[in-house]
Amino acid sequence: MQLIGREKEVRELNNIFYSGHSELVAVYGRRRVGKTTLIDETFKNRLTFSHTALPLTQNGKKTSLKEQLNAFRLSLMLHGYAVKTNFKTWLDAFYALIDYIKGMDHDERIVIFIDEMPWMDTPRSGFVAAFSWFWNNWASKDKNIMVIVCGSSNAWILDEMINSHTGLYDRVTHAIGLSPLSLGGVQALLKERNIQLTPYNLSQIYMILGGVPMYLNYYNRELPLFKNIDALFFDDKAKLANEYDNLFDSTFDNGRLCRRINEFLATKNKGFTRDEIVHHLGICDGGEITKALRALEASDFIVKYYPFGEKKKQHYKLVDPFCLFYLKFVAMHHGEKGFWENSTNSASVNAWRGYAFENICFTHVEQIKNALQIGAIQNTVFSWAEKGSDHGAQIDLVIDRKDGVINLCEVKFTNDVFCIDKAYYEKLINKQKVFASIVQNKRVIHQILITTYGLKNNLYSDIFTNVVTLEDLLK
Repeated sequence: MQLIGREKEVRELNNIFYSGHSELVAVYGRRRVGKTTLIDETFKNRLTFSHTALPLTQNGKKTSLKEQLNAFRLSLMLHGYAVKTNFKTWLDAFYALIDYIKGMDHDERIVIFIDEMPWMDTPRSGFVAAFSWFWNNWASKDKNIMVIVCGSSNAWILDEMINSHTGLYDRVTHAIGLSPLSLGGVQALLKERNIQLTPYNLSQIYMILGGVPMYLNYYNRELPLFKNIDALFFDDKAKLANEYDNLFDSTFDNGRLCRRINEFLATKNKGFTRDEIVHHLGICDGGEITKALRALEASDFIVKYYPFGEKKKQHYKLVDPFCLFYLKFVAMHHGEKGFWENSTNSASVNAWRGYAFENICFTHVEQIKNALQIGAIQNTVFSWAEKGSDHGAQIDLVIDRKDGVINLCEVKFTNDVFCIDKAYYEKLINKQKVFASIVQNKRVIHQILITTYGLKNNLYSDIFTNVVTLEDLLK
């Protein structure tokens, strides 16, 4: 099986495999993003031992420590290790793993893979302490040992592994955050399944499903786009109708708080400051909100940025396409059979596409920079709006470059070549004047158009220094 869009991660994992040192690798990312597939395919026939934890709940009942220990025992037995008694503690379980590994040829690399590790840490189980003992007292001392841990609960992976202040402090040698695929990755994945789409339709799929491989695998090439969306979200037994709830239950330790943050951020495309989030939710500004925001960012649900001229208060912006689509349409219209087919050309859907395309651009800045041939130049990225002025302006995407140039990017999602008229030209001139006054004419300002099919040449088109198209975002 070819791993589409994961070439960088495969290369990194193989380099770690041949490092000649003991390695503790933590792989994290949102639910359904392909973490397990990445490890299974990269280390096909090279895994010495693998174990997947039981889900946190089974048939509505919480999974117990005893059940998790028994599952681990059965995994050892499946690998050929004779377990004589049941494990009472995780120390017993990891000692048995050590005993199993000791009987192997240590001239070869030994790869241990534990999937969905956060589920193993049931209340009062002592799991983290036992795993710390396993790593610190044995595995870390053998240069041929490589341990890979994985999980969708990003808060747990971050707090207990990568940023641990206890037994695993500074022990993780490599942390790999697996993000959703880019537009180009989605195109390659669908092409692998013999699904050929125009860039315009491909971008609409991305606005809804994002770059999550599992969601994309549900796409039926025998159906048109609108019927696919109805089948996934709105029709009877829609495959992804309950996925939003499952995301928060499985990905976050404090799923309720993360969900509330997510849904508040969805109300404003430009995002909110931490103070605004705390005030709106009526919660204390402390460690819990920090963990929640960090987990949402690690899961690629949100991004943070400093607005222009602001060096202290970051803005948090919801950019996950799946969440934005769910909150905008599915939450209100779930169960309305054929909703998307009947609404796909409505004014509200067309307006939503404009905002959704802005978010695609926000998460494809590297592709935009490459199209502008400024990939090597350091920069900061943000949205911007001037308020309280008679000549107020709003800019969809700003790239503030270290070479003294500021790119003001206009983002337009259209089904044809974009044509600029006199009224829009004057609006752009006003935006540039407002922004120039803010930077006090100390920076060079370039107007950039990011659109679907390009720009029609006319009397006013020269205002744009460069034009970036969907084809550029696919690279």
